[in-house]
Amino acid sequence: MAMLIQAPKKKWHEMIEELIKKIKDETLDDCEDRLEMAKKLGRLVVILVKSVNGWQQWMNFETMDAWTKEEFLNIYPKYKKAVIDFLKIDAEITKKKQAELDTKIEELKKEAAEEVKKAKAKKTKKKTPYIN
Repeated sequence: MAMLIQAPKKKWHEMIEELIKKIKDETLDDCEDRLEMAKKLGRLVVILVKSVNGWQQWMNFETMDAWTKEEFLNIYPKYKKAVIDFLKIDAEITKKKQAELDTKIEELKKEAAEEVKKAKAKKTKKKTPYIN
């Protein structure tokens, strides 16, 4: 028996428009802790990834053959700006977190070097005979 393929109940652009409305109204003010904040940020990332994956699937020669030059000229600068804006956020956060990580690594290296120094000093003391 052949399976019937049903059309989605809502069109993609309708779902996107609903998501935009929800996202616009969301804030972090009602979050009780950082975990809730992380969940909301994670949800935004998932939404963005779904959209980008859709574009990636859609970007093929058959589909794009239907686009006019004017449509490309209209969408390209908008998409380019969105990508640059996102990458700026990515770079800003990554740079900050990498600097924090680098600082922590340096602190741990110093602590480890100090521990090695103490261990060597302790070892040296044990080997030194007592002179009366």
